[in-house]
Amino acid sequence: MTIDLAPKDDVLAALEAAFADVSKQKHGESLVQWYDRVWHELEAEAKAIESYRDGLIKNIKEQAERKLNEVYRRIKGLQWKCEPEFKIHVEAMIQATDGKKKSVNLYYGEAGNRTVLAKLEVANEELLIDWAEENLPDAVETIKSIKKNVINSHFKETGELPNGCNLIPERQVFRPHYDGTPRLTEGDSNDNNL
Repeated sequence: MTIDLAPKDDVLAALEAAFADVSKQKHGESLVQWYDRVWHELEAEAKAIESYRDGLIKNIKEQAERKLNEVYRRIKGLQWKCEPEFKIHVEAMIQATDGKKKSVNLYYGEAGNRTVLAKLEVANEELLIDWAEENLPDAVETIKSIKKNVINSHFKETGELPNGCNLIPERQVFRPHYDGTPRLTEGDSNDNNL
């Protein structure tokens, strides 16, 4: 069974189209067998689509990364080859303004010298954190998180409900589960019962 992956305005219409004819059960197939088979087919199709999507995303990211790296290499090459001479011409154009301007307008933008203010670069974050804890505590941010597996283990061992938690009671949830292999029960034959 295949489902059209094109965008639908009406999700219910798409579902109705996918299950339009329950009478498509195979000869001698009960509703339970049909439902079980179709569920398995749809789960397998969903996994195939997810795998295909993940592969496309991975390929797109890899291709984009290669293209970006190629463009960055070309920029670096252009800077290495042409920027020294370009800079000489721009500085000459700036000097021609008798110091009235710090930059010149070009066809695609502007060029000139700009003062970049001094700034700190973190060379060793651990040393900086130690220094900040002693000298500037407001600069240190502590991120707290909960290890949910430890909380769950504690609850299972003690029954104590920690503050900030709600207990969702045990309940039955109906959902077929498949490992990818159809299972035949006693009395089923291989000819038309998958």
